[in-house]
Amino acid sequence: MSRILRATDQLEDDVSKANIFVHGDEDATYTAKDGTKVRSIRNLQKEADINIGAAEQAAKEAKSEADKARELTQGSQVSSGIYASIEEGLSKTENKDVFLVLRDGGIDSYQNNSGIAVLLEKDVTSISKVLELSKSQKHTQKTYDNEYDNESLFKVIDAEGRRTWLEVDKEGLPSKTAIKGIAKRQGVSHEELPDQSDLMFAIVSKEGVVTHLALDENGRFPDFVIRDIASRIGVKKYRNDIGFVGSSSVWLMHNLIKKYFEGHELALLGDSGARFDSIAVRAGFPATIKFLSDEIKQGVNSITTSWEIDRGMDMFSVTLDNGLTGDILFSNDKYIFRSNKDSPILMNSEINFVTDIGLFDFVFINSGKNNLGSQLGVGEDIFHKTLALVKFYESQDIDYVVLDHFVNQGSSEAIKSNVLECNKLLKRRFGDKFMSIFDMIQSDEMWEFTGLNKTEEDLVALNNDELPPSFQMNKSHLNETANNYIVFKMLEKYKEMTNDTNN
Repeated sequence: MSRILRATDQLEDDVSKANIFVHGDEDATYTAKDGTKVRSIRNLQKEADINIGAAEQAAKEAKSEADKARELTQGSQVSSGIYASIEEGLSKTENKDVFLVLRDGGIDSYQNNSGIAVLLEKDVTSISKVLELSKSQKHTQKTYDNEYDNESLFKVIDAEGRRTWLEVDKEGLPSKTAIKGIAKRQGVSHEELPDQSDLMFAIVSKEGVVTHLALDENGRFPDFVIRDIASRIGVKKYRNDIGFVGSSSVWLMHNLIKKYFEGHELALLGDSGARFDSIAVRAGFPATIKFLSDEIKQGVNSITTSWEIDRGMDMFSVTLDNGLTGDILFSNDKYIFRSNKDSPILMNSEINFVTDIGLFDFVFINSGKNNLGSQLGVGEDIFHKTLALVKFYESQDIDYVVLDHFVNQGSSEAIKSNVLECNKLLKRRFGDKFMSIFDMIQSDEMWEFTGLNKTEEDLVALNNDELPPSFQMNKSHLNETANNYIVFKMLEKYKEMTNDTNN
């Protein structure tokens, strides 16, 4: 590691010396005073490449084409500090800055002295003179950002125009190419793999396998590293065994879930009256918030969110990416973040967070009925939202079961059609990881389990594909008798999928 640090120190020293940046066509050249030919560095999409280490070798191979270079660059800035006229140099520099002016037969150096060009030296076309003068050239970070491409602050290329390991990124640190070169010298391998696009840095084995020496784009250990290490030392990754995600249908099952799933760590995430997006966020789906003021104060802070407004959303506790904790809730017709303390950190951009309830090893999903029931989403919309949530859980190695929806008694034909279309899509997509509440209600098994006999009103409702009165708490919700059967079947499904012998 000390060798890397020494190489980095040397790189920083080289950066302080490098201040010649020439733009032009691939064939553009100019002639030095000693008659040697110096090649210019091509300008493609304002990508400024410096040729320092190989410039003297290039000078021995060149001959004079200064007049051609002038024609190519007339009226434009040739490089950082090299201009086509004195007037342009004065207009593009600040007081005390040194700049170079291209003329017939050579390059002269000037200093901007309160808007007056003071000649420092004529004909500074040798590389050594240019380097010496460039030490006094001052540039702000803003100037650098404007002059160089998005990837690097500067690069050094060889005589053939190939990139070397001498590169600095826009933060003033060794670029990815530089790190790669240093790592190669140290006998390790650094690379970014197509299937690891979320990694900022990784050391791989000789066989190309990514090791645990890896960082994600936020500079943290990626999930696969945490998972593998936790597995080796016997630590559970998730806080809960099982999650139950949905709206009021799940909320009304909470007590029965605690009874049937006794002995398990449970995340009870039924949110009565809430719609799909906010339910998903409370259940761990990635989302962001943005503060409407620059500072976070203890107590109430107004925010905007990456998910839609939902007046039915319950409050939930989170930890922000900067470590600050608090609650997200909907109050007075807006989202707010209730912070546990002041934060001096400016938060004027979107920020990620994690929920305090955490994730789980297994989850039951029954979300979207309030969207369908209020015609805020057609069946296909809720299907795609469910699919996105499932894919997120799969990426976290969370197993799952998706449950469909019953139709409220008295629903319009449009709402009924939405619910049935959504149920059909869910069943077709999730197969063995799907449970149908709608089919349970229609089945003889549920009626036998509950010991209820169908009334005439029940038969009419069942024939209309609606929730029968005998299973109703009200026209929009199941009663405890019906929920008792459904939760019992959920436990059976869980045991079947996990080989759980408890309960």
